[in-house]
Amino acid sequence: MGSNPPFFSPWEKVHEGRARDQEFIRGILQLIIRHCVFAKFRPEITPEQKAEIYSGLGALVGRIEGLLRADFGPNISPEGRSGGFEDGFIMDLVDQAAVDRYLADPDHKAAGARLVAALEGGPEGLMIFDMEVSG
Repeated sequence: MGSNPPFFSPWEKVHEGRARDQEFIRGILQLIIRHCVFAKFRPEITPEQKAEIYSGLGALVGRIEGLLRADFGPNISPEGRSGGFEDGFIMDLVDQAAVDRYLADPDHKAAGARLVAALEGGPEGLMIFDMEVSG
């Protein structure tokens, strides 16, 4: 009897194919990363204070390479399934390198600290969700 061929998992090939497919799709669709942040502000935080926090975060657009846009606002869903996260914002970034620059940026860290200080339970009042979307 001959020797057995080396073990090969078909899932390895599927994973390799998916990685190639994602890069191909990214090039065609111009995928971007949508950074979604949901917040539970403390009750005493006023709309003016929220606007000031959002202004500080919005000022990062155009200053951090690859940060394309930012949109801020309250939850308007009638479904009642927000889990208490009644405010939020999204930021669109060109790729993971831009996300990394954004996260490491000292101005982002300072603006983020102001946001967290205004939340119920500090960082527990924050939910972050990033996903790829076509730009």
